[in-house]
Amino acid sequence: KAIKFFLVLITLAITFTTCSENDPSEMLPPDENIPQPTLVGYPNGLPNVKAIGAGGGSITSLDGRMTIDIPEGALSTDTEISIQPITNYAPNGNGNAYQLGPEGIKFNKPVKLIFGYTQDISPTMPALTGIAFQGPDAIWYSPGKFIWDTDKKTVSTETTHFSGWATFDVLAIGCNDKKVGVNQSTECLIYALSTDLSEDEVTPLAKKNFLKNDFTPILKEWLLNGASASSMGLYGQVTPVTREFEAVCEYKAPPKVPKGKANVNLTAVLKDLLYKDPITKKIFKDLSLQTQIEIVGELKFELRINYLAKDVVSDVLVDSARMDLTLNDGIATFSNFQNYAGNILPQSKTYSSGCTVTWLVEGFPGPLHITAATALYASPSNELTIFFSGIEYLPGSTASCPKIPDLISPAQSTPLSWPLPLKFNLNEEIAIYQDPVLRATLIRLSAFGDDVLAM
Repeated sequence: KAIKFFLVLITLAITFTTCSENDPSEMLPPDENIPQPTLVGYPNGLPNVKAIGAGGGSITSLDGRMTIDIPEGALSTDTEISIQPITNYAPNGNGNAYQLGPEGIKFNKPVKLIFGYTQDISPTMPALTGIAFQGPDAIWYSPGKFIWDTDKKTVSTETTHFSGWATFDVLAIGCNDKKVGVNQSTECLIYALSTDLSEDEVTPLAKKNFLKNDFTPILKEWLLNGASASSMGLYGQVTPVTREFEAVCEYKAPPKVPKGKANVNLTAVLKDLLYKDPITKKIFKDLSLQTQIEIVGELKFELRINYLAKDVVSDVLVDSARMDLTLNDGIATFSNFQNYAGNILPQSKTYSSGCTVTWLVEGFPGPLHITAATALYASPSNELTIFFSGIEYLPGSTASCPKIPDLISPAQSTPLSWPLPLKFNLNEEIAIYQDPVLRATLIRLSAFGDDVLAM
């Protein structure tokens, strides 16, 4: 069956009715409703390219999820059409986004964009997912008119231009991380899109936190695999978090990965909330939102450390190092240490006295020469403190005149204190430590999953 789907009633105050007399939009900070530009997605798979001419044709992304149908007469000449999967930065985006090319092309007539989905959408369930494109201002916009085919499990729209296109959820659970290590925690909250989308009207999308506070009747409970999990169990624990303007929970993974089931379903059950389908006029209640979290026995990270020191004269000393880190049950293991050569810029300079001083940087190990590392993991706060041992090598120098007595390197101006303690918050996908001379970046080697709407 094909179902026409118009996002006419997206704003919560309009789309959903509750027992409350309060206007939800009045409970949010005003800037939450302002559409914001996002990053442009980076390639997340191989592109597919196909020459299509005036006779029309179709092309499908190599991951099989997105198809472009070009009717006869939409193109005047043979044109190379491309679909490149990219990361999806659309508000409440789900799955890959796709960069369509050639960008900026104008068609003589509309072409159809078709997205596949895996959600169990049917005529008995509201279709709360739409399609959006990223404009030249980096803000995401929705054309407002979609067609759902529940037999083929696709949602489609029409366009006369190419850019970045993606699908999004009207309501979704967003978690700081969809891969959570044993004994580690992540926060999850409900997001809603705030905008007025009308049939055949292009409108911007803005993501805001779903309401809690005076709107508490909306959120009934959080479930794990369909059951209450207020205390630690086989699949972890879910604890509601009281926070203004947000419906939040903290998920904590169990001490061990459950045998045969590393994925758990986190569900937010909503109550006293009605959804009226704008097409069928059918009223739905007892909605629930669902997302999947993977329990990971070990977490892998890449740690990059950059050193930069300046002296009072303007010399700049740089150095860097990297390593791999594995965290398993709170125990950190380090491997693949790489200490890069240090350098001073400029490598030589002439003083007003006519004396030229040259730093000896060839083969210079640098002040950041790490020899060993240990770590201390704090489970309640999900923080990791790393202690580095090492050697601070100082550069030598030559001078065309008797050496200047007060000549010192930038490293001597800001010496390192071994062992170096660096603290990182593992709730962040990219955790950063910074002090006057060091900037360390701990990058978690994991990816976010897609949100799923359930009922």
